[in-house]
Amino acid sequence: MLNYQGNSYGTIKKTRDKVFKYTEAVANISKDMQRLWYIAKNVL
Repeated sequence: MLNYQGNSYGTIKKTRDKVFKYTEAVANISKDMQRLWYIAKNVL
């Protein structure tokens, strides 16, 4: 029982880490897009 809970906790943690990394990547991409948009607006 304890082992099962440990495994499910590990899985939840792994999933959460994956989601966090994905969210972080999306946030970084949108930041880059905003920067590019800002540069494009001011240069063109």
